[in-house]
Amino acid sequence: MEQQALSLPGPRISRITLGRLHNLGNYEHVRYEVTVELPPGTSPASVARELEDTLNALEPKQPVSDWDLRQAVKTLALPEPVLKPKDDDDPFESPQDVLRRKKADRERARLHIERHEAWLKSRDAALRRFDALGGSAQWTDAKDRWDDQ
Repeated sequence: MEQQALSLPGPRISRITLGRLHNLGNYEHVRYEVTVELPPGTSPASVARELEDTLNALEPKQPVSDWDLRQAVKTLALPEPVLKPKDDDDPFESPQDVLRRKKADRERARLHIERHEAWLKSRDAALRRFDALGGSAQWTDAKDRWDDQ
């Protein structure tokens, strides 16, 4: 025998609130919180998935530090490394080792810049999605609520 769903009046999800706390390190964080009013007939699961994706993509912490990014730009601004005979007799690194190290440094710098650019693109897209939600914004700072007596 096949079961049929009864269309009885019952509880309905009319509002979803989701928040995401992003740890920035050094005892700092950024919290995004969104409350959405659901019109009748809207799928709460699909709205929750979209909100979760958007809040997760708003990652405020860069994948590469500012210092590493500046160093990467400087490294890539240098001419391409070439094999040079050494001026001194360094017993620790051969000219081939120096060349390998410099090429590895350039590759690491290129990857840092690629990761940073991908993060920027992803974050910008998430900010556009976040902005498309509309509504109002409220900025709070915990230091505004300190009770120093």
